[in-house]
Amino acid sequence: MTKDANSEILIASELTVGAAKKELDKTLDYSMDSSKDLEALIQHVKSHFLNLKREGKLTEQTIQRASVSIGAYLGEVIRRHQGGTWIAKNPIMKVLVISGQEFSPILYIFQRLTKDSDYSLENYWSDINQKLYPQEKTENKLPVPETPKKTTNSLTANRGLIIGGLIGIAVLCIIGILGITMYSNATRIPPTITPPPTATRIPATSTPSLITTEPINYLQNLPSGYVVSDSIKSRDVTLDDGTRVFDIALTNKQALNHGDLTSVQYFITIYPSESKAVSEYYKYLIGLEGQENGVLDSEIGIEGADDSAAYFSPPQGDNVVAMQYTSRVKNVMVTTVGLTIYDPQMDSDSFLNGLIADVAVLHILGIDNTH
Repeated sequence: MTKDANSEILIASELTVGAAKKELDKTLDYSMDSSKDLEALIQHVKSHFLNLKREGKLTEQTIQRASVSIGAYLGEVIRRHQGGTWIAKNPIMKVLVISGQEFSPILYIFQRLTKDSDYSLENYWSDINQKLYPQEKTENKLPVPETPKKTTNSLTANRGLIIGGLIGIAVLCIIGILGITMYSNATRIPPTITPPPTATRIPATSTPSLITTEPINYLQNLPSGYVVSDSIKSRDVTLDDGTRVFDIALTNKQALNHGDLTSVQYFITIYPSESKAVSEYYKYLIGLEGQENGVLDSEIGIEGADDSAAYFSPPQGDNVVAMQYTSRVKNVMVTTVGLTIYDPQMDSDSFLNGLIADVAVLHILGIDNTH
């Protein structure tokens, strides 16, 4: 009989209880007071991972198992105090749903174990309380982990596209950045980026059939006006582990006005296994999350892709704006980056709607050409 997500999480969390007792002689009892002992376990596992890495023995599977187990315990502490239920995103990744909002303690633990982070358990729990009780003081509320409310934005088969939350935040970024340029004493708007993306999947199980694709595939059915760039040299390399990386730069010969895409670049990475692709996709999103002044929306769904995210970079020098989509299709990661020029006289909403849609069309084409 197939176990449901809640049963699987309970089994995984008990592994952490056992590990804490065996390794540190700590008793994890699912109380909020156990957070200090849980933090000690996280630090212990990180130290162990560093030793394994130095010895060349640290594997993606080891990181995955630890993230799921410790994240399951953390999530169970939250669930037992705040309510909610677990749902499965894929065979590995489970998220906790409380009052219609998704939280990903497994993802949080994965981040803690794989990178230096000041995002403590205390801050994580506090952020969740603020999300669950935005109009109330949270000092007496029980802490819980952070993940923003899920906004599922879908790119359907007819290529329709709406990313409302991304547009809204991006408009604020544009206004904020331009305000800084115009007024030297203006207050800088901090980057509004979703904390560790809830939609990101921790490694999914490998599948026997892997995708292979060639650069020429991405030149099929290009929209009118797009040609291979003469100024940006294409790259095609194969790494020691068998990972193949290539990119293709395109120029839009029909770009006449501000807001028209001037160039688009495909970055294609073909991994030797699906589990490697999912892990690298997740790490890539963590890197985007750490960028300044960008807006990450990891909750979009694109037909034909297993995971997808959108990232908006507000105006930089000469008002150049970048919009990118990244998707994982089994063992292949496809990133599409589009560049345009923003005119401060333009309507921000219209500009962003056009930019998002234009890059999406080319990204979906890239996904189609990956299959």
